[in-house]
Amino acid sequence: MRILVSISEDTIAKTSRRAIEGSFEENMDNKTSPWIKVVNMTMFNSTKKGKYCDMKKEHKMLQKIMT
Repeated sequence: MRILVSISEDTIAKTSRRAIEGSFEENMDNKTSPWIKVVNMTMFNSTKKGKYCDMKKEHKMLQKIMT
């Protein structure tokens, strides 16, 4: 179908309900990171990790972009 899609920083920030500004931290431990709760609240609307099928369409697309 060749539908052109444009995804900007504004789109990602609005969908993830976060500010456009930010920083990148590497070598963080995935099990003790303070961001785990923030990510789970954003992606699954819960403090616990959910499943891919529990995500909204917008969050599924963000997850694919991040991967």
